[in-house]
Formats: sequence, structure tokens, C-alpha cells
Amino acid sequence: MIADFLQRITKQGWASEAKPIPHPQTHLKSQPLPKRQRKKWWKKEWIKLLIYYLCGHGIGRSTLLTEKRQIDMVQSWFECKVTYERAGEKGLNTKVNEVYLVQGFTFTEIEKRITKELQPQVTGEFNINKMERTKYNELVDSQSETADKWFKCKITMVTIDEVSAKEKKSSVVILVKAEDVTNAVKNLNKHMEDSIMDYNLASVNESAIVDIFHYEA
Repeated sequence: MIADFLQRITKQGWASEAKPIPHPQTHLKSQPLPKRQRKKWWKKEWIKLLIYYLCGHGIGRSTLLTEKRQIDMVQSWFECKVTYERAGEKGLNTKVNEVYLVQGFTFTEIEKRITKELQPQVTGEFNINKMERTKYNELVDSQSETADKWFKCKITMVTIDEVSAKEKKSSVVILVKAEDVTNAVKNLNKHMEDSIMDYNLASVNESAIVDIFHYEA
């Protein structure tokens, strides 16, 4: 009886028409990813490697700045010199010349920002005399109510080149807010307590900066 059943299956072709169910993993392996998806995959992997290098093995070991401070320095700092009229004593307009530091990407963006920030206190003519990029590596603010000046502090340090293993001198400029030079040095030293590198204070000079406007998205 069983032999008769098998014979009928062979004659009718049931066995030949039966198709094996493909295994999901086998099916995936037999079809490579499209070219566009492969590019996206490689791009993600390179980004991961880049972040790993910068945060753990590259910049984090060879420079003074921590990861948090580096993020704040993605945009550029622009020093803006302006001349405008504002209300003075006895209601009379007074012309002033001031310097502001603005964070952003382009000169057009900086021009719009400085105009927006100063517009409420302008009562007459307003001119932007000069805008230029500056190279401040860090900004150190102060919580003191009496701190109303910004000081340019230049520090030098010795780093070890990871490739040649030779010593290399470098310098950075840090803008520190304080009441005077003494407090500026004090605030700078406190700010540098978590630094893993030795440094020397080369100079401290009071700047003409009145106020600072950080980047706004």
C-alpha cells in the first residue's frame, strides 16, 4: 500500500513540483546590499571611528581643551567694532565706540546678530566699522557681579607629538572675565585645574570687549 502511494507520487510529479522553503539567513546572504545602502553603512562606520578617535585617542590626549569645551568652539568668534548713538545724561544723545564679541558662522550672520542685540539701546545713528575673525581658544566667564572686564590671557605649553615623540611648544589665548588682572589670573588658574598638561602664563592684557553674544540656533 505504501509502495503504491509512493509510485503514484512519482508518476504524477508531486515530488518534482515541491519547492524547498528558502531559509531567511541563506536568502539574505545570497543577495548583497545595494550600492547606496553599502555607502550609507560605510559612512556610519567611518563616523563612529572618527568620533572614537577624537574623543578618546586624538584631540582628547594631545590638546588642552576638553571635549565639552571643544564643542563650544565649533563656531567662529568675530570681533565687532561699532559706533552708535544712545541716550546719555539729561536725555541727550551720546556717540560711543564699543567692541563686542559675537559667535557665529558667517559675516552676514554676525552683522544681523549685532544689529539685533544693540537695536534696543540705539537712539540715532548706528554703524559697524569693522568685523574680523578672532582666535580665542576658550572663554572663561565669571559669576561675580563686579566682574565687568575681559582679559586676554596667553598661555604656552609643551606637548609630545604622538608620531615623532618630540616635544612641541604651542600657545593658546583664553578670554577671561574678571574685575582686574589679579582676579583674571586667579580665575584662569582655577579654570585650568582639570588640565592634564603643564602650562605657563605668558601675558595678561585687558581687552576692549564690552560684552559677548554666544551663538543662537
